[in-house]
Amino acid sequence: MSRKMTGIVKTFDCKSGKGLITPSDGRKDVQVHISACRQHET
Repeated sequence: MSRKMTGIVKTFDCKSGKGLITPSDGRKDVQVHISACRQHET
């Protein structure tokens, strides 16, 4: 299942590829792995 969300990256560890995102909608911080992110294409 895929869910689109926006927010601000709070922390990110390049070695592990993990971090925390603070969602724009005010919900609790979300733990994320880089593999779950889609690269923005211009």
